[in-house]
Amino acid sequence: MELECDGSCETLKIVRDEDTDAKRKTIYVDLDSYGRENVPNLSKIRKNVKQSMVWDHFERLKGDPNDPRAKCKYCGVVYACHSKRNEGCREPLVEMIIVDELPFKFVDGKGFKKFVDKLTCRNHTRFVVPSRFTVARDVLKLYVNEENRLRDMFVKNKYRVSLTTDCWISGQNINYMVLTAQLRILNLCPIENHKGDTIGKTIEKNLKDWGIERVMTLTIDNASLNDTAVAYLLKRFNKVLLFGGEFLYVRCCAHILNLIVTDAFKEHNDCIDRIRYVVRFIRSSSARFLKFKKCIELEKIACKSYVCLDVPTRWNSTYMMLEATVKFEKAFDRLKDEDASYRHDMSPNKEDWTNARMLIRFLKVFYDVTLKISASLYTTSNLVFHQITVVQNCIHLNADFVYDTIIQEFEDDATTPFEEGSSKINIYLLKVNVRTEDDFDILQWWKMNSDQFEVLGHMARDILAIPVSTVASESTFSYGGRFRVVMENGKELEDLPDFDKLSITN
Repeated sequence: MELECDGSCETLKIVRDEDTDAKRKTIYVDLDSYGRENVPNLSKIRKNVKQSMVWDHFERLKGDPNDPRAKCKYCGVVYACHSKRNEGCREPLVEMIIVDELPFKFVDGKGFKKFVDKLTCRNHTRFVVPSRFTVARDVLKLYVNEENRLRDMFVKNKYRVSLTTDCWISGQNINYMVLTAQLRILNLCPIENHKGDTIGKTIEKNLKDWGIERVMTLTIDNASLNDTAVAYLLKRFNKVLLFGGEFLYVRCCAHILNLIVTDAFKEHNDCIDRIRYVVRFIRSSSARFLKFKKCIELEKIACKSYVCLDVPTRWNSTYMMLEATVKFEKAFDRLKDEDASYRHDMSPNKEDWTNARMLIRFLKVFYDVTLKISASLYTTSNLVFHQITVVQNCIHLNADFVYDTIIQEFEDDATTPFEEGSSKINIYLLKVNVRTEDDFDILQWWKMNSDQFEVLGHMARDILAIPVSTVASESTFSYGGRFRVVMENGKELEDLPDFDKLSITN
């Protein structure tokens, strides 16, 4: 049972649920009996005076202010009397819309309203589902509040901030740039062009708007135009940068790995093109795909997944295509004999399948490493050295001379003697090694040991917060995995609406 009053002196609604499955009783009492023009100005009434006429019939009980209760003067039944229950429920609703990436019109769905009505009925509460326009305003309000809270944190605490940025051109031919700080998106904005000076000036403007003065690093793709952007920032922030900005520019590790793999693809373009052709061949029509499925059954290939077509400019999608396709080598060989339209000159031969398996073993190492250093839910700077070592060992197994060259260069660079003597670093190095498991949290370890190693703890906090790739910020605005691109007459679906021009009116 619950008494609900919004404090507007308009309507009182009492909901009483019987212990049995009897019909739910709802009583509406009109409180605006004096007419709208005669209702007194509530702003002039003292705060300690109860504003609603409903209190002529109920007595407020003393107790927990977070769980207010009122007792009926006639029957003695106790009701909950939250005046702002709807506001408390609207906040989780807005968070659900944001976290689950739901459209605003989701709240207008009949099924959702029926579910909420049934749920609140059982909990003896009443929640009025807001309209999509109200939800949109609540989302904007939450965004502004979080933006102000984050800005205040930057201004008050004066932390050193590690930045990442990335630029791209949308399907509408508009240049965009995203700027993140400690994996939090600060701004997504259109820019005039992708020139280094333009990028540098845009970053400078955003940092001033957010009150960020102390920059630790800037992680960005390894491109020449970014050199110009970093040089511009070095001039503007030279006084507050560590070591004069010597370590400001952090090259994106994922981008560097991408360059390595792309270079390796050049030796096997013909092989990959032939495999890509047969995949496109069977997926170009439903009849061919059904015929291919029959070939799989005849060859008794036990595999639940099917072949997938790659995006030629994305090596990771090419890796997944090769990994899925090599399992059906025998099925493709059978299809060659049963389908007259199958082009034999474009089909892969035995050598192509062998090269594909070799590429898969090679690419798997880079694929796994890229996934680990591109994560956005945990620190990655402490993983770089270990993951690069994994790649190094892979190179060692396939080319000894490359391995020997890298080791020799490393030994030449690591000849600087360490200073002898007792220090915090020596004490830290003499500690027993910590066995790291998959769920090991290095930030938590430093937090627990910061009292023993105060200076090292501050250094670890700054260094471990450095993102080693820009993949997290790029994937936030990527269509990949979110939409199914429908092809019709060779044309792709239109892009999403321009959010800059989106306006919400009630």
